[in-house]
Amino acid sequence: MSPAGTDTDSCHFPQIPYDEVRSARIREAIRRGDFEDIAHRRFVNDLVYVEWYTRIGIAPTLRATTANGIRANVWRLAMKYPTVFDTIRRELGATTREEAFNQEDFSRWDWNGEEDPLSRRIWATRHGWEWNRVCDENAKIRQGTADRVQLSVRPAFAPFRFPELHYDDLRSDFIIEEIRRGSFDDLEYRQYVNKLVYIETWTREPTRIAFHAVPHYKPWLVCAQFPEEYDIIRRELGAPTRADFERNPPPIPAAEVESRARQHKREWLAVQEHQSPPESSLFGTRR
Repeated sequence: MSPAGTDTDSCHFPQIPYDEVRSARIREAIRRGDFEDIAHRRFVNDLVYVEWYTRIGIAPTLRATTANGIRANVWRLAMKYPTVFDTIRRELGATTREEAFNQEDFSRWDWNGEEDPLSRRIWATRHGWEWNRVCDENAKIRQGTADRVQLSVRPAFAPFRFPELHYDDLRSDFIIEEIRRGSFDDLEYRQYVNKLVYIETWTREPTRIAFHAVPHYKPWLVCAQFPEEYDIIRRELGAPTRADFERNPPPIPAAEVESRARQHKREWLAVQEHQSPPESSLFGTRR
């Protein structure tokens, strides 16, 4: 049997027995589908994976690569099923996509919570002129100190204050149009645009974003805030969209599949016969 949290379990079988699921939204999905409908069962198992992560959390003994892989799976599911994800999390008293995003630290490794005012003004001037050039192709970019420095060595600033790519180097027509709709001086709007730029950067230069050796879950957390925009940007750049999220789990021995399928089918039918979730469970909400 595969370790908890792997694609094998979450695709073929649920992480929690169906009759121990607490979420009313998931139990409703079980009631309106047939266990033998593999596509619907996998949809339900994806939702159960979210509940499993929410209630059980990640064991502190797991290796960083495994733990971050699980987080990446969860936030990928959050992007695939944004509304349902928020419903399940809310039912279980956990953070929604937006709340979790606001609690996450997106700082670079060398960010200490302080910015150099002079450096910030220099880079604001540089990126401001890039923004203006996107709005007006005839605008000239003034030469300044920051022009001679690559973004890879740009000083650390507050997350999403500045873009991961130069604005005038963007390829997504959608992001370009969003830039033209707003002002660089509107920090809140600029941060929204910079999150979209983050998605383009991750699509074009993934190592610029996922620069650690372990699986990176934070890009999925960013993308989960903008699922529709993600699809638009990825489609423009010729990259897979949410519709292409089809996992291909490793094969499981036929005898194990048959045995576990019989057990889980009994659980599925038990949910369809009873309207209420179990009053008690071995699990508690931990995340």
